[in-house]
Amino acid sequence: MAAWTAARSAEDATEVLQAASVPAHPVANSVEAFADPQLRHRQHFVEVPHGKLGTTWIEGGRFVLSRTPAVMRRAGPTFGEDTFESSPRRSATTTSGSPTSPPRASSSSRCARAVDDAPHDACQAPSSRQVGNLRCR
Repeated sequence: MAAWTAARSAEDATEVLQAASVPAHPVANSVEAFADPQLRHRQHFVEVPHGKLGTTWIEGGRFVLSRTPAVMRRAGPTFGEDTFESSPRRSATTTSGSPTSPPRASSSSRCARAVDDAPHDACQAPSSRQVGNLRCR
């Protein structure tokens, strides 16, 4: 098998195998997959809005279903975009039902959400700098 595949290009091997009713497709990196005519024809990649890039392309749904179509509305979050909202400590409560306060960050590195200065311990960068929507000081 190794000698047979070594003597052929990926495209040639794919054609020969598919002609013999063997399911085959070349292994593709991201650029090759994006250019694949079958994936383009099936609209596998979807252009969506992105917070920093304007628009970007993402993979759509793996299956095309007639009554429950996959809908891709936006790209994934940018670095730090939803860190504060998804923090388990943000919604933690004590047994009495009152909110707990998150542990305090070290005095040399305290983070605050740039919008409302709520304390946050995810950012441990020294000095003052912007990390996503967090401001470290």
